[in-house]
Amino acid sequence: MTITKWSVFDLVEAYQLSRAVAVLNDLKVFEMAKPFSAKQVAAKHGIDATLLAGVLEYVALRTELLRRTARGQFVVTRNNSRFLIDLYIGAYGG
Repeated sequence: MTITKWSVFDLVEAYQLSRAVAVLNDLKVFEMAKPFSAKQVAAKHGIDATLLAGVLEYVALRTELLRRTARGQFVVTRNNSRFLIDLYIGAYGG
């Protein structure tokens, strides 16, 4: 068995990703049944749409929890499970 040693950059990225997933979880993004835009979620919660779009894009690129559609909206995937969300949030420092 080979043990992979994480670099400082790997650990920082894992922490940032866990925080991004935690924020989206707090905003109840993972409970959304229909495609949505960053603007829609931002308007609902009174937060900056540009910043939220970056967070959504980052999570969509680095996890299987969200995906971006051809129309630029986001969709919660079937790979989205309470276990995976809790894993990102808890195991990586969220």
